[in-house]
Amino acid sequence: MLKCFLGALFTYQLSYYAWLKLETMEEAHDMEVEMAGLQQELRDAVVVATATAAAAAVGPEREGGVGEVRDKSRVGEGVGRGGWWRPW
Repeated sequence: MLKCFLGALFTYQLSYYAWLKLETMEEAHDMEVEMAGLQQELRDAVVVATATAAAAAVGPEREGGVGEVRDKSRVGEGVGRGGWWRPW
């Protein structure tokens, strides 16, 4: 009776740890797939934002109109304080 009980206990523990390992691997794979999708979505959003900003910056010159004149005394004003580029 003891031999049968210990065999069943060993089999249960072995199958439990195998199932746990497979479940952990599945969750890691699902997370990697989700991260890849989010990274691609971010790349697409950056491309669209860059294209929109480039079109807005070039737009008035292409239409033949006079573009907005920027105050050159303020160019680069916020750079020293990390205004336009902030590394993470």
